[in-house]
Amino acid sequence: MCDLGWQLRGRRKKLINGEVDLIFKKQKSYFFIEVKYLNSSWNIFERVTFDQKRKLIRNRVYYSLRFKEFNFLTAIAFVGPLISDPNNLNLIHLEE
Repeated sequence: MCDLGWQLRGRRKKLINGEVDLIFKKQKSYFFIEVKYLNSSWNIFERVTFDQKRKLIRNRVYYSLRFKEFNFLTAIAFVGPLISDPNNLNLIHLEE
């Protein structure tokens, strides 16, 4: 992410609706990322619970309403031995 101009602003930060693993900032955009270790392809969708996704989205909505001058994004990043290129984040963006 840093190679793409994003600056790491926080790790494991407690926000209004729960903890976020990574927070990046680039110009007027913030990116909230939940990181999950993946050691088996069969459990890719079990690694992130409904509650975790909901908290991540609620944080995005809360901060978007509170700070309208900024753009907020959310995603889940998978890391681990199944990821072919550890330098390339595998992001799944979360929509409302």
